[in-house]
Amino acid sequence: MNTVKFMIGQYITVHGDVISHVNISHVMVEDGGEYACIAENRAGKVQHAARLNIYVTAVSGETLNLKCPVAGYPIEEIHWERGGRELPDDIRQRVQPDGSLSISPVQKNTDSGVYTCWARNKQGHSARRSGEVTVIVPPKLSPFQSSQLQLNMGDRASLTCSVVKGDLPLTINWRKDDRPIDTTQHMSVKQVDQYNSILVIENLGSDHTGNYSCVVRNSAAEVENSQSLLVNGKQCSLQFC
Repeated sequence: MNTVKFMIGQYITVHGDVISHVNISHVMVEDGGEYACIAENRAGKVQHAARLNIYVTAVSGETLNLKCPVAGYPIEEIHWERGGRELPDDIRQRVQPDGSLSISPVQKNTDSGVYTCWARNKQGHSARRSGEVTVIVPPKLSPFQSSQLQLNMGDRASLTCSVVKGDLPLTINWRKDDRPIDTTQHMSVKQVDQYNSILVIENLGSDHTGNYSCVVRNSAAEVENSQSLLVNGKQCSLQFC
């Protein structure tokens, strides 16, 4: 094993137990597989094995490039398959001259799954390696009804942030003029569910004028919607302020 990438150590507890561990830095697809810990003394030998699965994360709508973790020279051919079917089987898929697989744009329902590449040299020797691809859908927000909202001092205001698409878990935050909401200024946030959040201002004052943003994030991307709020200092008629 590469001692730079794999760090193996052990220690003895106060009870006399020997604890051994292996740390892997900068995990790659080729690090997946079955790992075994073997303990041996003069009385015998025992072992415990477990499989380490490495997942590749792709963002829906973007391009995914999968490199076949093969080494050796010369490589005669590299093939890809998913679910027992050889790739490409879709116009979005392409095997590049270097043997990597490119998929563009990635789709969650059709492109998630276990991919296998196998390589063969001129002597007929071959090797295979598999990895699982998870496709994550980034958040998409329902737009605010208008870019600017005008209300009067003393009114009540509410802004609703709705996530119409995106994989969980989602994080929803509100900002005013690019700063976190100050809940001491008659403002509160009500989390309706995992996809909807409402910012409520109970008693509008001149200091509530500004630009309000709803920022939504998941592991794929961060998006935001913004709306400006103008608080008038006097009551408005139907035509004039």
